[in-house]
Amino acid sequence: MNHSTLVALAVAVALFPGVVPCQNVTSTILAPNPITMQYSVGAQITQSTQPPGTLPAQGAVTAALGAFPYLAFAQANWNRHDEASRSLVVVGNWLAVDPSVSAVATIRAHEFVAEFNAPSPVPVTLNIARTSHQIAGSSWPSIGIDVGNDGTIEVSNLSTSGPFTVASSVGPQPLQVRVLFGPQALGAGYSSHIVGIEALPDNALSIARNSLGCGPAFMFAEPVFAGRGVMVLSDPGVVVIGLSTQPLFLQPAPFPPSIPWPCLLMPAPDIVLWSPGGLHIPLPASVRPVQFHVQVVFVSQGYGLWTTDGYTIGAQ
Repeated sequence: MNHSTLVALAVAVALFPGVVPCQNVTSTILAPNPITMQYSVGAQITQSTQPPGTLPAQGAVTAALGAFPYLAFAQANWNRHDEASRSLVVVGNWLAVDPSVSAVATIRAHEFVAEFNAPSPVPVTLNIARTSHQIAGSSWPSIGIDVGNDGTIEVSNLSTSGPFTVASSVGPQPLQVRVLFGPQALGAGYSSHIVGIEALPDNALSIARNSLGCGPAFMFAEPVFAGRGVMVLSDPGVVVIGLSTQPLFLQPAPFPPSIPWPCLLMPAPDIVLWSPGGLHIPLPASVRPVQFHVQVVFVSQGYGLWTTDGYTIGAQ
């Protein structure tokens, strides 16, 4: 056993116990220019405009004919959501015109800027994905992507075939991604185009399941921004962390009829902690490189000690 690594890992866990109290990557959505929606019936034009500036966490600007369900409809919308394990911005637009009316719904070319912030440098992976649905024969609007908002368009027309992925860093300077929607006009039918910009922790981790649990409780591990670490999420139980495996049968045969395999605890009991539902394990440079094994043990009334799935986690 590497005792220095064990001590460093134990200190890291002790300093940052429990669930991460806050995210250290957050998002903001900006409108650098006015965003104008409109519909027209003959010579009559009705517009609705979102002024430039910082946008609320969720919102939309809409021009609509009549009451819901609208006969003609043009909308740009946005929302954002930040978690310990990701920061997500979604922007898009939607056109719809009922064939029973002689109307045209129009969206002028417009832009959104997704901004990600952190107090200190955090390596991230950006996944930028497009989802589009439209009536056959309608024009395909371009969606450009400018990572860094520096005037360089990395993608001139984002595809729906898969995400555009970029490795980058957030903090202390913000990371901005500009999304440029081309103009659209629709006389009948529908058209919807959505772009999701997701920032994920780039923690140089490998997470692999190494054993199956023998009870109904769950446990899984996922990278989080804070401490370049990992979050172990589970039902309340005892978290066992080991730098090596030391398989231990917790329950002799015969097993409960619903469980066709033994209750096997894989990690050596190097660190044992009670967790009410989540344990943050930071993995700073002082701990790396490291590989450890983690599993949760809980008490099942009438059957004794049961285990969750177990995982092997490596940090380079």
